[in-house]
Amino acid sequence: LGPVPSGSVFVVVGALVANIFTSASTALVSAYVSNNAGGATRGFIIRGASVPYGQTLPLLGTNSRAVLELNDSLLFKSASGNNSLDIIVSYLDIT
Repeated sequence: LGPVPSGSVFVVVGALVANIFTSASTALVSAYVSNNAGGATRGFIIRGASVPYGQTLPLLGTNSRAVLELNDSLLFKSASGNNSLDIIVSYLDIT
């Protein structure tokens, strides 16, 4: 998700990660905010979390939000290889 354009703020209100790995094994996922202008990681939402085969992991709690500012992106990385995760992100674009 992102990068956030000038004049906007993205408020992430929910994110789900589903393990669709074909080998019926646990997938490992990390989600983090990165600033595209400088390439720096601003912080992790979750790092190296296990998602059992066929299961879904919510990344933000009921009262949690992640705020993305100018040039920020929400990125996901799987330690289990490509095509092992499906990701759904719900967010508000505040302009």
